[in-house]
Amino acid sequence: MNYKSVFTYNQTVEVARANAVLAASEETVGSLWSPFWNDREISVLFSETNVGKSILATQIAQDIASGLNSITGLQTRPRKVVYFDYELSDAQFRDRYAGAVFSDNFYRAVPFDDSIEFLTLESAFNDMVNEMENGAEVLIVDNITYLTSSINDASVMLDLLKRLKAKVKEYGVSVLLITHTPKRSQKDILTRADAAGSSYLLNFCDSAFAMGRSYLRTDCRYIKQIKNRVGEFTYTEKNVLVGVFQVVDGMLQFLPVVEQSEYVHLEPK
Repeated sequence: MNYKSVFTYNQTVEVARANAVLAASEETVGSLWSPFWNDREISVLFSETNVGKSILATQIAQDIASGLNSITGLQTRPRKVVYFDYELSDAQFRDRYAGAVFSDNFYRAVPFDDSIEFLTLESAFNDMVNEMENGAEVLIVDNITYLTSSINDASVMLDLLKRLKAKVKEYGVSVLLITHTPKRSQKDILTRADAAGSSYLLNFCDSAFAMGRSYLRTDCRYIKQIKNRVGEFTYTEKNVLVGVFQVVDGMLQFLPVVEQSEYVHLEPK
């Protein structure tokens, strides 16, 4: 913060008049992928395995890179997006998206074949910082549970998140971390407790949303907001965004169909 009234105390905090904070228009938080994710936020997307969070994350990356939100139809400024893909090989990505045309602002980062066994949270953090220095505005990591067996280790995760938050502030970037949901009952609604490493990730992140599987139809999914620091909650258990995956213009993506209560899509107790 470059406020005229700022001073430091032991070089650990920045102090400014509240009015100076309000007057700093460059600090205004804007929508990135409305209403789930805002500019300069660390956000978390989670779901069970094989529900489709990687498909949704790729759709989000394309939306932000192109500047057009495929869910709401809202337009935003196109941004350089770097998608760290630890899930799909290049061949698998080509098979899934054969015929698609992505924005030139959309970049994929994949590990070298001989470096896979050495991938760690630390190496991923360093790679993210390198991309920030190279002009990336949005980073998506798919997924962090692939990189560590210490997802529930407080000291490991808190260290990563604190350093990542400092870099987000320094470079003004936005970060989406994707994680798995441990095995859960389809009789219960999705909550923050369902995210792997939830007590650390969800407490420290700025926003979070989840994708659930409908009990009514095998091809039906829904998206729900879990945490939001800025703005109102649009999609809660009373009103989740329900849709299906379809190929549109060569790209597999989530297509919203209706807004319904989450309880409609749960297995009867």
